[in-house]
Amino acid sequence: MLNNRVFVPVVLILSLLMPTAAFAGRKGHSRDRDYAHGRNHRAPVEQGYITVRNDNDAALEVLVRGKVQGEVDAMSTARFGPFPEGNHKVRVRFNRRGLRFPVTVQKVYVGHGPARVFAAQADVGLLKVRNDWVEPMTVVLNGRSVGTIGANQKQLFKLRDAYGRVELRTPRGTTALTKHVSLQGLQRDRVAIVPPREGTVTITNPSRQHALDILCARGSVVATLPPSARRTVIQPAGDVTLTAAYRGQAIQRTTVLSSPYDRSAWTVALPTRSTLGVRNPNRFSVDVFVGGQFFATVAGNDKLMLDNVPVGHIQVELVGQGRRGGISQVVSTRVDALSGGFLPIPQVRVADGRGGSSSSCDSGYAEVPPRDTSRRGRGRSRSYARN
Repeated sequence: MLNNRVFVPVVLILSLLMPTAAFAGRKGHSRDRDYAHGRNHRAPVEQGYITVRNDNDAALEVLVRGKVQGEVDAMSTARFGPFPEGNHKVRVRFNRRGLRFPVTVQKVYVGHGPARVFAAQADVGLLKVRNDWVEPMTVVLNGRSVGTIGANQKQLFKLRDAYGRVELRTPRGTTALTKHVSLQGLQRDRVAIVPPREGTVTITNPSRQHALDILCARGSVVATLPPSARRTVIQPAGDVTLTAAYRGQAIQRTTVLSSPYDRSAWTVALPTRSTLGVRNPNRFSVDVFVGGQFFATVAGNDKLMLDNVPVGHIQVELVGQGRRGGISQVVSTRVDALSGGFLPIPQVRVADGRGGSSSSCDSGYAEVPPRDTSRRGRGRSRSYARN
């Protein structure tokens, strides 16, 4: 009887559990089929990080597959990522103040283990140059040019094998500054061109007869140069404006460099055209030709100042005809660049009424053919150039 009492409840319980188990089995089979077709499950993607070590004295920029990831500070380590599993190209470079160059380029594999990039100490130094001068400077390391810095600029230069002598040279090759450096691992140093307040200019007066005054931009006389003399004047460093004058009249105005480093020179350029004073003692008018070109007609017993006459020794042709005589003569005269020149026309003496005649110039003048004097003369009446 006891066995029947136990057996009957067990049978009843099993009869109730069998349908539930069958239903549960069909549902689990459906879930497994969905997983097999990938509907509700995605395999995890492997990712990792890249660690960069920087043993240089400057911060470096890190790029992975050409994209900037950030910076790693000097003498430190930084981690970048995450990145998908696989090979990646890592570029570590310096990028500051317009100066950019690679320090390390390496391919690494990102996977289960850490990927490391080591930026070793570079045999490169950094030199910051400041140029306060009005001319560009060439940066030279141990006789080798490494670049040029413009006037009134600041610039950072990369120096390979930065051990030895650094020079800053002017465009003429004069050394304006020297410094000894010993740099590596992107260590920095600096040099600055701070010019003195004053420079010099050497001025030459090419005139053999006349002294010249040299005036500064304010109009003050800074020097007086005797004929064919040379003087060195002190002026503020930089570009200065100077004027050469003769008897208060400006001859040339120029802007010249007053340099504390190079020899700056200025030779005054004299005029190539000047004036010629002409006096006619004859009663008839005389036409004046210079270089075959008509310049002016000087009336009888008159004087005239001719402008724009070539400087130096010139040939002047004089043509005139009066009632009892005339003149047709070529004379030579000198025209100075500063004081000009003076030409007295020879006086013609006419017949004395006794069948004879005399002249202060060559005798036997024939009838002078007329010359074309239709163009207006270039002269000023009743004034002379001063010798």
